[in-house]
Amino acid sequence: MQHTHVIWKALLFAVLWQMTMAVGHTQGLDLLNLQQNMPMRMQDAYAIPEHALNVDLAIDVGVNDRSSDWLQTRTQVEYGIAPGLQGVVGLRSVWSDYDETGNGDIYVEILKQIYETPRDALAAEIKLNFPTGQDYARADTSIPGFNFVVDPRQEEIDFWLGAVYTRVLQKPARTRLHAQVQRGFINSAPRGADPNRWFLSLGADHLIAPDTLLMANLWWEESAKLTATDSMALQVGLRKRQTSRLIWAVSLNLGLGWELADCGGALSAQYGF
Repeated sequence: MQHTHVIWKALLFAVLWQMTMAVGHTQGLDLLNLQQNMPMRMQDAYAIPEHALNVDLAIDVGVNDRSSDWLQTRTQVEYGIAPGLQGVVGLRSVWSDYDETGNGDIYVEILKQIYETPRDALAAEIKLNFPTGQDYARADTSIPGFNFVVDPRQEEIDFWLGAVYTRVLQKPARTRLHAQVQRGFINSAPRGADPNRWFLSLGADHLIAPDTLLMANLWWEESAKLTATDSMALQVGLRKRQTSRLIWAVSLNLGLGWELADCGGALSAQYGF
């Protein structure tokens, strides 16, 4: 398995190298171009410009009263493959006192605009997650003389299919609505977990200043455990363009039945080459 991890990480390096060699001169980052989990679970239906290359880093923290606080980071590269077509390659890291499964996983995303008008846009997306990271399945030693591995994940590739719709309510794009739906096929799910899950998101953003965007989002996701309740959270955040090449963002997250946390926060930075 370790050999497979090395192969996937070598392929990731090769892809990033090719993207860097093909990059063109950026005209400056677009404050209105939202990326999933950077730092909120919300995005718009617009791809970045052709040959544009951005690097994103996000830090996400969750706390709860069940002694399972966690911190995760995402480092990803976005590249404009063609007009209306965007690719993403990223790495996820997790630190937790309960479960760090997925720490070191590599993911790839493709977003393709289906249509765009001055008032709205629709895009289709696909995401692949490769199990290159760790599996922190726990050992059950409750029975003397026996040692059971509890809920190990399968060494399979997960993928999601989805669509994103953006509606401009106020021109020039000062207020927008975003709707997103995803269907996940979690082939690596442990036995007894739900391998097929829905994700829904409804968000809005408003340009409160030329370089500052106010964002709000409500998302719902089916639970990974068949016996657990589904997750829902409300997110509120700000996205600020510091320079033509640097944008940072911050969000606060309130769990409304969130499976992983009662509350949390996230911080992200985006740099354009």
